[in-house]
Amino acid sequence: MSRDHATLKALQTALQDTPEDAALRLTLVRAAVDLGEVELALASLEPLSPEQVENLDDRVFVAELLSEEGSFDAALDWVFGTETPEAALLRARLLLDLGRAEEAAEVYAGALAADPALEDRALEERLEGRVVRFPLSRVRRS
Repeated sequence: MSRDHATLKALQTALQDTPEDAALRLTLVRAAVDLGEVELALASLEPLSPEQVENLDDRVFVAELLSEEGSFDAALDWVFGTETPEAALLRARLLLDLGRAEEAAEVYAGALAADPALEDRALEERLEGRVVRFPLSRVRRS
């Protein structure tokens, strides 16, 4: 067992003793993700709610993890009500993934008003409906 996996095991054991410790649970989730143990990370995350986590970076981390796994509704819960422009940008992407384009456009506009450096051309194109997708059968293979 590698040192990192031993640490992961120790975190799991510690969490069994204090399952309500949100900070410890997030440490375990981050460690599991770092080691590519996404299923363990998601399982460890389950009993935790966004209301238990005050740190915005932690909430954004969880939202991104859930988004990567296709859990857009759950991810949105983790960044709902957050106030930073970066979190608003993530919210806009999640809203668009959920088919809520009008709401996504409003949130994106707010993020840009707060920080113009967050301009995201790909997101803008998706909001404008200019995403072009090609069926794999039409892709030339070499």
